[in-house]
Amino acid sequence: MAIKVDLEKAYDRLECDYIEDTLNAVGLLEKFISRIMTCAIEEKMDLGAWKQIRLSRNGPGLSHLFFADDVVLFAEASTDQINVIREVLDRFCEESGHRISVTKTQFFSLKTAQGVGETTLLRALGLRSVIWEGWAAKSLSLVGRVTLAKAVLQTIRTYVLQSTWNLENYARKLRKSLAVLFGVRWRHGIHDLYRQNKAFLLKVGFRLLTKPDKLWVQVIRSKYKWEDPYPLTLRHGSGSQPWKGLQRIWNDFSNISWNVRNGQEKDFWYDHWLDAEDRLVFSYTGSTSPNPTPVCDMCLPSGTWDWGKLSTVLPEHILQRIAAVQPPQASFGPNFPGWR
Repeated sequence: MAIKVDLEKAYDRLECDYIEDTLNAVGLLEKFISRIMTCAIEEKMDLGAWKQIRLSRNGPGLSHLFFADDVVLFAEASTDQINVIREVLDRFCEESGHRISVTKTQFFSLKTAQGVGETTLLRALGLRSVIWEGWAAKSLSLVGRVTLAKAVLQTIRTYVLQSTWNLENYARKLRKSLAVLFGVRWRHGIHDLYRQNKAFLLKVGFRLLTKPDKLWVQVIRSKYKWEDPYPLTLRHGSGSQPWKGLQRIWNDFSNISWNVRNGQEKDFWYDHWLDAEDRLVFSYTGSTSPNPTPVCDMCLPSGTWDWGKLSTVLPEHILQRIAAVQPPQASFGPNFPGWR
């Protein structure tokens, strides 16, 4: 289960500039509030009371996330865990001076343990189910409906298009839903959605390659057994919607080229690292295919390219391009990808 906790603050009615100046004046750390919550949760985890969830079998454990003034808590869907969460929240409120906004706090659960229903868990946590009344939108004026429809489209563009690829059926259902709920005809083109969709997925894919320390990247990599730093293809066709969307656009990452720094993990022949049309294996002039070789192994101990080795297996115009690249060194740090 996941619980999005909204925090009420005693200074909600104060000006933001005044709050910022006051906090700076007393020297409070920016993450002071999150530290209090983290300490309370970690104490329960050390005692074995808080049962965190895992989004994949071998993925990292997940107990809480912070988003500005909001906290998202993750635990097993059971009354025992509800009691543990209530203890943590009570302690957090007592030590930080915050209060929990019951009306804005939301509860999400895919399944419950011990045969306990969602209503029972909500009641134990002191929350209630909130249902958005669709008829309220119909009472809006035309300007209000258009404004609401634009807000919905903005949300869809930001979140849903990151993982949805079946755009034709999706756009048809979206137009129908907007017309029924808000009485607004949607003229947003399929082509515009396609470009937005592809741009979002390319952004997600690029972060998968370049942000291995991010929690969501670790989850996806562990779930789909992502071992190669730059896989040529994405397997597991029965994966989630984001994964299927990435599979559809992954061929575009053939334009990725590695900026070589230490040259230890990038192959001289089989990886894109030189400003050339293709990998250097296709420019190789030897009699047999070259063995995989790290870029750093093509340098001499003095820190220069090994021209004696390279000049016998590569044409002159390729050698000139290599000469324009600074030879890799261990002190330069890790290699990182970029667009060719």
